[in-house]
Amino acid sequence: MKNILLLFCMAALFSCTSSSSKLAKQIDRQLKITNENIAHGKPDSLVIDSVTIAIEKFVKENPKDTLSPAYLFELSLLYQKQQQMDKTIVTLDRVAKEYPDSKQAVKAVFLEGFLYANVLNQLDKAKEKYQLYLDKYSAVDAKMTSDVKSELENLGKSPEQILQELQEKAKSDTASARS
Repeated sequence: MKNILLLFCMAALFSCTSSSSKLAKQIDRQLKITNENIAHGKPDSLVIDSVTIAIEKFVKENPKDTLSPAYLFELSLLYQKQQQMDKTIVTLDRVAKEYPDSKQAVKAVFLEGFLYANVLNQLDKAKEKYQLYLDKYSAVDAKMTSDVKSELENLGKSPEQILQELQEKAKSDTASARS
């Protein structure tokens, strides 16, 4: 009896794994096709809708799978490429809140700050996201942390202002080096 129960449990586990594995392969194929289509300026709304549904299904059925935050992050990038910033932000926020310890959460918080600052021009929200990044993820990626600090220093400045400040700093550094 124990052997039959063990076999039944193994079969059920295998079928679930097999089902999620098939769905993951489907998502990977659809993401590849969708990204290629978008790159060539030919987005296919049916494929985009299909991959969106597949990702949502995967995440719902496999919330603890490490692919779930990865797929949600990919979905946010698809939205971004289509200039659907509301959906992009909502999905990035979802990654950060539902999977705060994932590597995608680090990128999601950074990207939210970047989009708020440089696309949506919502500087208060950008500052909030960048500060969240520094508070929570600064030890994860030194390069990204440096970028966040730079973004915060230059928040609201025009490219011309930033260039002028860099040139002034370079002159000052050169003068100091000569002394």
